[in-house]
Amino acid sequence: MLAKDAALESRIKELETKGVPKDPNYKPRGIDNDLIYKSDKEMREDNSGDSVVALKAIVVATAVILVVGIGIWAVFFKKWEIT
Repeated sequence: MLAKDAALESRIKELETKGVPKDPNYKPRGIDNDLIYKSDKEMREDNSGDSVVALKAIVVATAVILVVGIGIWAVFFKKWEIT
């Protein structure tokens, strides 16, 4: 919200110096409730976990495709010589 309104930060500091208490029940319109109380750092940490999960899924999928491909090659295409 501070990025959208430059005067907002100065207004907040003015209210804090006057000793106006914060309203813990205030909820801005148009923002999900689960995002209201998260800092920027927490938001970045939440999003970074998603990329780790996606990377793990890609590695596992690649390994499965590789193992299945080698199995298909060994069963159907490899010329086994029995002595």
